Amino acid sequence: SFEWILVDDASGDPRALARLDAVAARDARVRVMRHERNRGRSAARNTGFRAAASGFVYALDQDDLLEPTALEKCLWALLSHSEWGFVNGWSMGFGAQRYRWERGFERGAAFLDENGVTGRALIRRAVFDEVGGFDESLREGFEDWDFWLRCAARGIWGGTLPEVLDWFRRKDPPAAWESPERVEAMRRELRRRHPNLDA
Repeated sequence: SFEWILVDDASGDPRALARLDAVAARDARVRVMRHERNRGRSAARNTGFRAAASGFVYALDQDDLLEPTALEKCLWALLSHSEWGFVNGWSMGFGAQRYRWERGFERGAAFLDENGVTGRALIRRAVFDEVGGFDESLREGFEDWDFWLRCAARGIWGGTLPEVLDWFRRKDPPAAWESPERVEAMRRELRRRHPNLDA
């Protein structure tokens, strides 16, 4: 009982496009949404959320992985914790770096200094609608960090299940947004956007 929404953000790779169509043709629960021009990660996430029929949406990038029971455990957690707007688990880095990330939403105010989680989480559709989705001006990363803090500014927060539920593919070289300079610039910008969260 699920739907899988694949957002093609104007890919130019004919093999990738054919593969998306083949997956959708095999299963009616799979839908492909296409952007006519590349609009970035935030816009792709927004397209997927807005197309979803469910009241719960899990955002997953094309190169990352989920444990087989991740979705059911996250859904169970949100159904059990009505006060949570979203939920995730611990993350395992793989590829160019290998590590186990055992931090989550319990860090609360520390999110003003560092994004303590990945963007992979099950989010209530009502929460997405309330905060206006992901900021489409953030095309090069940090859209999840901004989203969590915009939720916090509205009194919405979530939880983290203490087990590895997703795998984050690390690349060499790392993405440009991971540079210390870019992270520091975003930290300053988020503090500017949310001065009341520091109180």
